[in-house]
Amino acid sequence: MSDEPLFANRSRAESFGTVAANYDRYRPGYPDALIDDLVALGPRDVLDVGCGTGKAAVLLAARGLDVLGVEIDERMAEVARSHGIAVEVGDFENWDAAGRQFDLIICGQAWHWVDPNRGVPKAAAVLRPRGYIAVFWNYDELDEPVQQALDAAYEKHAPELLQSVVAGRNKQSDRPHAAAFEFDSGFGKVSTKHYRWERTFTADEWVGMARTHSDHLMLAPDRLEALTAAAHHAIVGLGGSFVAHYGTYALFAQHPAEGTLAADDVLSFPEVADTLGVPLRRVHQHVRDGDLVAVRNGADGPRAVPALFVDGNQIVKGLPAVIRLLRDAHFADPEIVDWLYRTDDSLPGTPIEALRRNHGREVKRRAQVAGY
Repeated sequence: MSDEPLFANRSRAESFGTVAANYDRYRPGYPDALIDDLVALGPRDVLDVGCGTGKAAVLLAARGLDVLGVEIDERMAEVARSHGIAVEVGDFENWDAAGRQFDLIICGQAWHWVDPNRGVPKAAAVLRPRGYIAVFWNYDELDEPVQQALDAAYEKHAPELLQSVVAGRNKQSDRPHAAAFEFDSGFGKVSTKHYRWERTFTADEWVGMARTHSDHLMLAPDRLEALTAAAHHAIVGLGGSFVAHYGTYALFAQHPAEGTLAADDVLSFPEVADTLGVPLRRVHQHVRDGDLVAVRNGADGPRAVPALFVDGNQIVKGLPAVIRLLRDAHFADPEIVDWLYRTDDSLPGTPIEALRRNHGREVKRRAQVAGY
């Protein structure tokens, strides 16, 4: 087996255009729960890297989001355009953003074709402060009778593909993709999530899907024909269809915010104590307990509490619960402040403003989603 990284194998990476129509017809989409979580991040606009025929972009556009695709193959891009998705042709690493930035970058089934040494910094440059990138892949788990039947076809006709994701045995791992984001200074919080769903395949549908995968497209035509004919025969022998137990693995990484709050937007600890009418030591206790968050305003500045966290002589209702949810999800305190101050037109305003308007239930729900 070659030690060459997958993204460097351009013959595989750029093979999909030959099967663009079938890719669009047979490849699975993505679960509603993933799309719900992406929408809940509150993006105004989305960049879909390696958008293919628009499998993910179409789902987000249907939720009212403005989506731009970047796709290396003109034939794949043309199918996406037929679904109403704007697409610019090129590889992401060399694509000219022309100064544009986005609230959300997605990449479905394609990040392994991107050079992480160039793609991760490029994503950080294209995201707005506090924006997210979400990269995700589908994989399937097969019931044992189906697995055995397909294994027999692969063992006979293409044993080197027994570990292909198509054959049901290759599951997506957190590594090395998470590490590329965790150790890059352009991103802060990194988290992963798995979504479970099911899809029923007929023999024709499964063979059509298999023939759109790059490792299968690299087989000699006579071997691919023999393999898919044997797999088709095996599925017919099982009754003509089967249920694939799908998983979608997703990685979320957030771009940190830029800048600091203005001096008149924060309160010193003594000012918080005076406003709440409590001893100074109680303010420190509130911060330790997660009732409040304090951040340094500048590298050498003293810790201070955002002024909007206090309403009259009390802490804003619902704020402690939101802070604890985000801390449980391993948000650093500056990231919590960034999240609470991020404008979201669907609230409208920022989460902290929504809390001050007594919309705590909705803000708490979004904090739970942000913690995935």
